Amino acid sequence: MTTAEASVERLRGFLENATDIETIADLENQLLDRETRLEQLRGQLRTVEDAVSSATIVVTIRENAIRPAVRVEATSYPGHEDPGLSCPGSSGLTVDQGADVTVCFEIIDIGDTDLTGFQLRDPVIDVTGDDLLPVFGSMDQTLEPGESIVVAAEIVADRTWRTQTNVTALPVDADGTVREGRSVADTATVSIAAVDAGGVPGFGEGLRRSVDALVLVWHSLVYLAATVLPFVWIPPLVWWWYRRHRGHGASEGSIGREGATVMEPEEAGVE
Repeated sequence: MTTAEASVERLRGFLENATDIETIADLENQLLDRETRLEQLRGQLRTVEDAVSSATIVVTIRENAIRPAVRVEATSYPGHEDPGLSCPGSSGLTVDQGADVTVCFEIIDIGDTDLTGFQLRDPVIDVTGDDLLPVFGSMDQTLEPGESIVVAAEIVADRTWRTQTNVTALPVDADGTVREGRSVADTATVSIAAVDAGGVPGFGEGLRRSVDALVLVWHSLVYLAATVLPFVWIPPLVWWWYRRHRGHGASEGSIGREGATVMEPEEAGVE
């Protein structure tokens, strides 16, 4: 529109300086066209300005997607001498029945969000948060992604255990607000075998040994069958050969006796 305004002003200047009637008439026609075009552009501009002033602006705010996650790892080691200081232990442990055992739990924030409000429970060994010994960090703290805490529980292995440790946690927003309705959880297990210190296996150990013995017998029978099977045809073949040759010899003896010529005494030269 700025160009159209400049063109109109330029034509008006030419018209003021024109002296020839024909030139004046031509300039007036051009000026009229330019002014008409300029007014059209101004009308379009006013329409656009009115539309913009009454337009509705819609702003959509979406929450950034977060992926909170937690992992728990359970291990164990014998004894109560050091309250969890030897954590982590092993994933499988065998001790005498009635021995002291320390169970270790490492809780790790493996997501992209801070976690808090940790709860740990293991119904197999009857352990809850009140029974835990802090080793590294605390169950009450907030974990950042990649960080971990270690706690321990002291138990007595009066029988064979296979734990079922469950941990839950709550994600925390960037402003520190806890998301009460969105929790994360994980479960871990560790085996603790308790054997009779006198050398007599308990029921579980006896059952395991019986099963191992049955498996060994079965494997032996399969091996024996695989060894004998290629030669199972030999006894029937020997028996068949024996019967065939025995029958053939008996037949030849019968034919010999039947075909012999009985000679009279005279024919034999006996008087």
